[in-house]
This record gives sequence, C-alpha cells and structure tokens, in this order.
Amino acid sequence: MPRKKIDIKEEDLRKYIKEVEAKGPLSNRSELHNAIAEKYNHVISTGVIGLRIKEFNIKVKTPVGKRGRPVDAVVNRTTRGDKFKAKKYKRSFDTMREEMPQYKAIIKKIEKGSLKQAIRLKCLDCCGGYVNEIKHCNIEGCALWPFRHIQA
Repeated sequence: MPRKKIDIKEEDLRKYIKEVEAKGPLSNRSELHNAIAEKYNHVISTGVIGLRIKEFNIKVKTPVGKRGRPVDAVVNRTTRGDKFKAKKYKRSFDTMREEMPQYKAIIKKIEKGSLKQAIRLKCLDCCGGYVNEIKHCNIEGCALWPFRHIQA
C-alpha cells in the first residue's frame, strides 16, 4: 500500500519561501528547506519540502549548494598507516618477513595499514599457505571468516 501523500498548499509554500528569502537568498537550498520546515513546526520534513518545491515548479533565489564538506572546513585525519608504523610493531613485521619471505609484498601493504591484506595473510597462515584452501574454509567460528578475500 503506498504512503499517504503529505498535503502542502502551494500558496502557503510560496508565501513561506517569499518570507524566508525576503532579506536575500540563503547560502544553499538545505538552509532554505530547514527554514521552511521551521515555519511548518517541523511537521513536514525538509525532504518533502524540497520535493514540493520541484513539484510545484517554484522558482527560488537560493542557489543549490555544493555537495560535500565546505571548503573552509578543517579535517583532522589519522590514517591506519600511522598506527602501524609505530616502533612497537617493527619487531613483529621483521619476524613475519623472516618466517614468511614469500609474502613480503603483503607484509609491506600491512605495514602501510591495509586491514584487507592483514586478513588475507592470517587466512593464508591458517590454511598453510594454500590459497585454494581459503575458498573451502569451514571454520565459521573464526572472527575473520566473513571477511575472507576468497569466498566460495
């Protein structure tokens, strides 16, 4: 059964848009939709307001905003690589290189922070180095089982 259409009167919506944009256009449509939702006491969502503006083909002064993060936003990121480059893991990587020289490329990716490669190496270690055995692994109790890189 389809949802009941939320009833918004076109003239009311036009009036609210005119009131909100009276001082000039807002910075983006999201702000416009939020301001109009406040006029409706948030009974109608901002998404529905946007749909009705399109449906009624109402012209608005407010420009469409750019998608994504604002240009002036400051983002502090730490990569996984930063965590794995720590000196306390160096010995374990050295040990892995000695014990499994055939997997140097994978170990190098793990050092840079690749969790996918870490799971791959653990599966290879568990299956005795046989890639085909990973496909046939039936140890569903293993925490890494759902994340195997080769699944049947």
